[in-house]
This record gives sequence, C-alpha cells and structure tokens, in this order.
Amino acid sequence: MSYLEERLQALNITPAMNEIRTETADGHQATYRYFTDDENGNIIIHYFDVRGNIEYYNKGRKLEEFTRTRHNPATNPKNKYSQAYGSATHVFCPPGIISKYREANGREETERPKVKNLYITEGEFKAFALDNNGMLCFGLGGINSFMNGKRTKLNDDITDFIKLCGVENVFLLYDADCFKCKWEDGKDLRIRAASFASSVKGLAEALKSYNVNVYMCHVHEKFTDTYKGIDDLLYSGEDTQKILNELQRYSEGTDIKSGVSDREYIKTYLISGQSVYYVNSIFAIENAQSFYNKHSRELINKDWVFGRTVYYADENGKVYERKDENIKNPSDYIMVGDDFFRFDYKPRGENYVLEPVKVKKSTITVDMTDKEAKNFISKIKKYDTFTYEPDNTDTYKEAILYEHKETGIKTRAFNEYEKLQVKPQAGEFSHIEKFLHHIFDYPNTRGESLFNFALDYLTLLYTRPKQKLPIICLVSKEQATGKSTFLFLLEAVFASNMQIITSADLESEFNSLWAGRFIVAIDEGEIPTDRKDVASKIKYITTSPTINKNAKGRDAYPATNHTHLIMCSNEETNFAKLTKDDNRYCIIKVGTLEGERQSKYIDLMRPEIPAFLYYLKTRPLFYEEKERTYFDFDVYKTDQLNRVVIANENPISVAIKDILFKQFMLQKTDRIEITTDILLQQVKPLLSNKASIDIKRVNAFFSDLEIKPTNTSREGVFVKEIQGNIINETIRGRRWIIPSEKVLTEEELKVLNDTIFESKQPKVEQTNLFKEEETTDNEFLY
Repeated sequence: MSYLEERLQALNITPAMNEIRTETADGHQATYRYFTDDENGNIIIHYFDVRGNIEYYNKGRKLEEFTRTRHNPATNPKNKYSQAYGSATHVFCPPGIISKYREANGREETERPKVKNLYITEGEFKAFALDNNGMLCFGLGGINSFMNGKRTKLNDDITDFIKLCGVENVFLLYDADCFKCKWEDGKDLRIRAASFASSVKGLAEALKSYNVNVYMCHVHEKFTDTYKGIDDLLYSGEDTQKILNELQRYSEGTDIKSGVSDREYIKTYLISGQSVYYVNSIFAIENAQSFYNKHSRELINKDWVFGRTVYYADENGKVYERKDENIKNPSDYIMVGDDFFRFDYKPRGENYVLEPVKVKKSTITVDMTDKEAKNFISKIKKYDTFTYEPDNTDTYKEAILYEHKETGIKTRAFNEYEKLQVKPQAGEFSHIEKFLHHIFDYPNTRGESLFNFALDYLTLLYTRPKQKLPIICLVSKEQATGKSTFLFLLEAVFASNMQIITSADLESEFNSLWAGRFIVAIDEGEIPTDRKDVASKIKYITTSPTINKNAKGRDAYPATNHTHLIMCSNEETNFAKLTKDDNRYCIIKVGTLEGERQSKYIDLMRPEIPAFLYYLKTRPLFYEEKERTYFDFDVYKTDQLNRVVIANENPISVAIKDILFKQFMLQKTDRIEITTDILLQQVKPLLSNKASIDIKRVNAFFSDLEIKPTNTSREGVFVKEIQGNIINETIRGRRWIIPSEKVLTEEELKVLNDTIFESKQPKVEQTNLFKEEETTDNEFLY
C-alpha cells in the first residue's frame, strides 16, 4: 500500500470524497483530486479556492498550479512539507467549505445558509478530517498562513466565506503540543510559544472588523504523545461524538475565559475582547517566572534561555537570572559612524548568512553601569563608513583603509563583502562539469560552444571579482531546465554576497536588498527595460563604479559597486526589450535537464564545490582580454539575442527596414535616397490594423538613426518591382539620404556587398563550344 493510500484509509477518505468537479483554465468542466502521489511516493496536495477553482500562482509571466508536497517519511524523514519557491500563501478549502460557499453564492442575503462555527487549523489532512465530520474548516500551511502573501490582511478566501455565509464564531484550532516545551542547551524557549501567541493575536486583530467571536482551542495536552492532531484524535477510537461536541462548546463549561476545566478532549479560550497580556498568559510568556511555573517539569535543575536571557530556579521554584551567562562580547558589534550594528545569522535557503543589524546603544548597554558601558563601547571596533571590496584570496580584509592622495585624510571602512567559507581543494567535480555543459553547450554566432566562455566567466568571477563581465541571461519556456539550479550553485559558493531578487525588487525605489551585492540574480521575471528608470538601473548595475543605496527610512548613500547581473526567465524573447546595440547580454536558451531532478542535483554538486574552486583558481584563461567586460562580443553573441531584438522591435521600424533593404538590393548600392511620401506609400500596406504610420513616426525613425533630411535640386531614383518588371521612379526635393550601415544588420550588409560586387564584374559573352552541323532528314533516321 502506498503512503497516500495509507493516509486516505486512516482518515476514511474514499475515492469519491477525494474528487472535486471544477472548471479548467480553458472553461471546460473536469474532475480533479485533492490528494495524488508522485513517482517518489510523496503526497501532492492540490489547492482549490472557496469557489472550487484551481489555485494558481505567478511564475514569471506564467500561471502555475499551486500545490504542496507531503514528503514520504520512509524516503525523506527530515522534511515534512515543501512548496515551490515564490508560490506565496494559500489556504486549503475542503469539500464542505466549497459546497457551502457555492450554496450561498448568488442568493439573496436572507436566503443564504448561515454558518455558526468556522474552524481554522494547521494542516490539510486535519482540515479534511474535520470536514468529513461535518465541521467547516480551512487548512493552513503554517500557523500564520491565514494572512495574504504580503501579510497585510486576511486571506481573501477566508474573508469572502465569512462575509457571504454570515459566520458567527471563528476557532483557531491547534495540536495538543502547542504548549510543549522541549529544553535544549542554548535554545531560546520563548520563541516557539511567542509565535503561537502572535498567531492568535494576529487572527483576532485581522477579524476585528468582521463582527465575529474569535476563539482559540487545542487538543488536550494529555494527548501530546499519542493523538496530538485533531485528525489523529477523531480516528483514534476515542468518543468521536464527544470530541465534536467539545469542539462546538464555546459558551458552556466552568470558565470559558481561562479554558474550561471539565473537558476531556478539547480546551477552548475566548479571545475576542481580551487583552494582549491575556493571550500571552495562555502561553505563559508574560515573564520568565510564569513560563517556569507552566513548564517546571522540563526545566527543573536546568539553566534555560528565555528571551535571550539565561535563567534558573531555586529549590522553591523562584526564578533568577544567571548574570554570568549574559555577558555581551564587544566582538559581536561594530560601530559605523554614529551607529551601532550587531552581527546576526539570518536563514537564506539552506544556508545562514552573517549580516550586521542596526541596534540602539541603549540596547547594548542595558543593565550596565556607566563605567561598564563606557569600557564595553571602547572595545567595539569602529569604522567611518561601509564599503564593498570583493576578495576571494587569503588576503581578504574586513577593515579597508582608504587614504586621500591629496589631503592624506584616512577613512577606515567596514567591508560588507563576506569572506567565502568554502576553501579550494583538489578533487573531482563531475556533476558540476556535467551541469555546466548542460547550461553552456550552446553555440555563439560563430558556431562555437559557450562552455569555455562559461569557465572563463566563472574563473574571473572567483579570481578577479572586480572585473566587469557580461550579463548572463538563461531563458527557456520549458520546465526543469536548471536555470534556478545554476543560481543555487552560485549562492552555495558566494553565500550572502549574492542576492536573488524579482523584477519588482528591481523596480522598487528602495534597493538596499540588492544594491552593491556581488551577484544580483533576477529569477523568473520580465524585466521592463523599455522603461527608462529600469534600463538606467541595469546600466548602472553592470557599468557604474558606485551605486546609490536607498533603504526605507534612511538617507540614500553611495556604495561601492562590483555587481554582476544574471537573469533567468521563462520568456525566451520577451523577457527584456533589447536592441542590436545591447552588447552586454549573453543570452542562452536552456534545454530540459535530464537525469536527476533539480532539487537533487544541487545536493550532488554542493560537495564538489571545493574541487571546482581549486580548478578555477589554477586553470589558465581560454580567451584573451579584449573589452571592458573582458570578452570580445563575438565570443558570447548568440542567435537568441537576435531573436530577442527582432521580437521586441517596433513593427513600423521593421516594415521601414524591409522597404529600405529591398531598395539597396534593387539599386545595388550602399547609399540610397527616399522621400517621406514614397516611404509612407510603401510601408502602409505592410502594417497590420493595430499599427499605423505617419510623418511623425518616419521622422522619429530616422532621428533615432541620426539621419537628417536634405533639400537638393538633383533628381533621385526610387526603384519599383512590379510583376517582375523593374520601374525607375524619379524623386525630387526634400529626401532622406541613407547609408546602408545605418539600417542593415551584419548579415544583410554581407548579402548587399556580395550583390554589389557581382554587379560590377565584367559580363562574359556566352559562346557555344560545340560547332553545329547541318543535318538532313536522312541523317536523323540513322
């Protein structure tokens, strides 16, 4: 029996219950399932909104179905759930929720069925189990996932349901272990409890304007080690009807405010109208003494951390702060100008990155005497400013000293470039090599593979990090190509020195997230480079020695810029608006990554990084330095760039260029003349109904090419080809004189030059090499 079959059977979910009839993206009715499995035995959980429609999320400019994966514990015991990167937040709507919403939708308010109790719980299977037992329940992917993606308001599915169905009471239902305290040396025990309290307060605050009563309830603590989830409890053999009755008891019992005491299965607390302090008291986080009183069994005879402070309790249960464990270290802080910063490790995917976080002086010196504070501050390292100097060698410096050549004034700067933790070491890197071949075995316009270019690019990135380099663009409409995996590989090497952003981050006026980073990668987005402000940012990122760093609430300041830009997109031609003069872009169309799945491939490559860095450090460069971005453009110019240029070119410009190219070929010359009137006559038939041309557009076309009109008394010629006949038309007066190199591509110029060359060659008269002999009819017979 598969893992999926086991879970469905345990919850009495029949095949019919697992199905939902809904409308597809193209408007057709189809049957879908809530739970399916993949080839690895994991459960794929499909999401539908309250109307029963499939939930989607934006992946670049493409809509993808939103799903979550419940990993099979037999094959992946470390990870329970996962979802696609950037797929935002959705709520799980079981059949009962959808059915009730559909029943109410479209009816007058007086005719709609009213819902007295609505439940919200963490976990799709828990929500489905309650639904099977007649309790309307939304499922959450996390305890705070009832908010929308931007965490500004409640999820629309929840609010729409509450308003349409006239919900009276909302219950936030937790597992039996919501109060569990698991001691670990150095672990801050307040964090978990505070996150639950924050979730309760957040829901109550978000529901204030909806005229509902808010409750928190949880499975009784005695089931923590047995049936901690409501789904486990409902199908445990316990009294199911009593469990359901207790879930709906919100006005009976001995003391609803503090949790009724006569319950066997479910405890409930009224939250509406209560203070923040009351919610904190439920989780015993209002102070260290309360927390110890609730969890004394786990904490007795131990030192424990609560709110970043170490405590212990005496034999009478009185809690004291252990002062000697809370001594701060000056090396944990830096002072830049007049501001203080503390170093904190922040999660970044599977990695943790060390970043300075601004703190107040009073926060550092709290509980210190004036003398202690003065002595402590004096030992903190002090800098005049921040800088960003990438260095991947053993000479890396955290403090950079600058000296002004004329005045001799010295500036001590803190280097925000993080020293790389991965050390080069000789070895094999077959998976990395195979992966790079997959990405970069793509031809340039000369027919050469870009693999050696890629190795040189990565070598320069590692050994000469201040060298300006081309913009790498990986594009493909296919799935599972390895574009994002390439970014993850770089992130595994350069850690916090790399930032993956979206196009929205690029457009924002606040750029402190990415400005000045060593690598800025724009993943799965359309880059609106036709907008002047965005195009300007792209140019600054890749060419300017400095960039203005602008954080919300702070003044902008110039930062050293050694940024290298990488773009990944599902749009093959429309991801950016480029022209033929944009020679900073190396655009590669990537195929599907065969063999290992992407999620596994990065795990195979990660151990090989030290060997790969050693190879980059010791290999000679394949190409010689030619341009500002090191490489000659021909090295990384691809046909895909031409496709992007053509796809984004104005249809009017394309039509004009077609007419002009034809004139160059008919006149067999590299310089032609044409009037605006003739050009309008010729171009209009080539345009679609959506495009129109007038004198202003013609003027704008030639103005962009820096071609000016001229008046001349000399007559000119315009050549027409009508049904195979060449007709010369005389033109007079004001006209455009156009050199071929201004409008033709390299390929078109080559064709034109060959035509001109052939037209100038002397013609050789054809003579019959065989002498004709007169024959007679008789000779023919023989």
